[in-house]
Amino acid sequence: MQEAITITGDSDETINNQAKLLEAKGELALAEAFFRKAYNNASNADSLNDLVQILIKQGKKAEAIQLYQNYLKENRDVHEDILIE
Repeated sequence: MQEAITITGDSDETINNQAKLLEAKGELALAEAFFRKAYNNASNADSLNDLVQILIKQGKKAEAIQLYQNYLKENRDVHEDILIE
């Protein structure tokens, strides 16, 4: 029997914790959905890193690289020295 999981909770920390629990259970696709929600809410380096790591675990390296590149382009002041053009 499959469980239905709903992304709930207002705080990014709650969403991130749910994602990490799913990741620990091996539910990578569901964890990705939670990490995406956390990233869409916060769009910071920590939430990006969590999302990228789960993508890599699923073999989605090209998408992970694209997310990093987009983040760096949008945040030039933070990482000007490592920006990939």
